[in-house]
Amino acid sequence: MVWLMTATFFGQYLQIKGLVSSDQLARALEFQAAHNHSLGQLALEQGWLNDTQGAQINLHQRSSDMLFGELAIYLGWLSKAQVDQLLEQQRRSHMTLGRALTVTAGFDDNKLHTLLADYHYWYRRNQRECNKRVAESSFALQIDGFTDLLERQLKRVFGLCAHTEYVRHDRPDAMPDWAWRLEGRRYKSLLAVLPTPAFMQAVAERQQSLHTLASALPGKVFDDQQAERVAEDFFDRLVQELSAEVGSAFREVLQSADNLKHDTISGPAQESLCVGYSVEGNPLQVYFCAA
Repeated sequence: MVWLMTATFFGQYLQIKGLVSSDQLARALEFQAAHNHSLGQLALEQGWLNDTQGAQINLHQRSSDMLFGELAIYLGWLSKAQVDQLLEQQRRSHMTLGRALTVTAGFDDNKLHTLLADYHYWYRRNQRECNKRVAESSFALQIDGFTDLLERQLKRVFGLCAHTEYVRHDRPDAMPDWAWRLEGRRYKSLLAVLPTPAFMQAVAERQQSLHTLASALPGKVFDDQQAERVAEDFFDRLVQELSAEVGSAFREVLQSADNLKHDTISGPAQESLCVGYSVEGNPLQVYFCAA
């Protein structure tokens, strides 16, 4: 949802600028979450769906691009009129992060409007700079395709919002554990993913919620090793899908670090870009290198 992404990244911006502390932001986000209800929560409160139906719709969303209301209508559990009523109720009661900050951190309206205007200007300028650097590189097709897939699939599979934070001419010091080689018509390139512990924790938490929902075993533990396998498999499928979507540019994907462990990414300077993504505040670095 657009408002969720805006709230997430506006909060990050305020922290970057030193305008709110992590504790202040956490309190505001908690206050916001307590006042904002998902469509599923509202439907449960109205008695139009039960817990099992809500859980099944949430699970369906992991493999479908349909929204909660669309799936509820498709499954025959809600009418369009009911979904429209829930959406209107959700719109009327929506609490923005800015409004939450006025309550929990003492922001006044004038300060809030100024900060929002500054944020939108900063965000648009930053995105223009990132887009310019990508467009000028020989990896433009790969990066654009990967970014689009990453944002869509992170949202669909894990419910995580992501956006591009920076693009730098940089390469990893050593061969990362997660790396894939894309073979093009004119050159070979390496796509490498460096997940941070914070990113892995976010994936583990979301996967634990999904696992519990699917198994109905609240006490079952989803450990770190399982989270790593889930995340690596996620990126493996992402690269396969990238290759399929731009098949005219790539003949095949030679995947996994096992096949690349004897390769090197050192030597003469060649083009290499590091794309930094923010996944709800958690950094994720992806390298696109000539190999």
